[in-house]
Amino acid sequence: MTHEPKSNNDVLHRAVDGLALLGGALLVGVILVNVWATLLNALAIGFAGDFELTEMGVAIAVFCFLPLCQRDGAHLAADIFTQRLGERPRRLLQQVATLVSLLIATLLLWRMSFGLVDQWRYGYQTAILQLPHWVAFVPILASLFLWSLVALVQLGTGIKDASHD
Repeated sequence: MTHEPKSNNDVLHRAVDGLALLGGALLVGVILVNVWATLLNALAIGFAGDFELTEMGVAIAVFCFLPLCQRDGAHLAADIFTQRLGERPRRLLQQVATLVSLLIATLLLWRMSFGLVDQWRYGYQTAILQLPHWVAFVPILASLFLWSLVALVQLGTGIKDASHD
C-alpha cells in the first residue's frame, strides 16, 4: 500500500529528503572510491581518476544538502544576537533571511545554468577519466531549483502567517 502525498508541501518535503539521501549516498560512494584507491596504491597498482570522482561527487553532494538546510532552518544563524528580541521582530528577521536565501539560490541557479550550457557546448571533460563536466551541473541545478522552491514556499507561508496576526 502506497502513501499518497497529502499536499504539495508533502511532495516538496519528500523531494528534499530524497535529494539529501542522494547526497549522502554520493558521499558514501566517494568514501568507497577513496578507500579502493588507497588500497590499490598500497599494492602499487594505482587507480587513475579517483580525485576526479571525489571532486565531482563532493560538489554534487554539497548542493544536494542545501534544500534540506533551507527547509530545516539549518543555515548559518546568529541566534545569540536575536534571542532577546520579541517574537514579531524574530519572525521578520527570519523572513528577511529567507528572502536573502531565495535570492542567493535563484542567482546561483541562473548563473550556473549558463555554466552547464558552456560546459556542454565546449565539450569540457575531466583530464583522466574524460567525464563531461556538464553532467555534474544537472543534479546541482536540480538542487538549486529545489532550494529556491523551498525558500519561496517558506516566504509565502511566512507572509500568510504574518497577515493572520
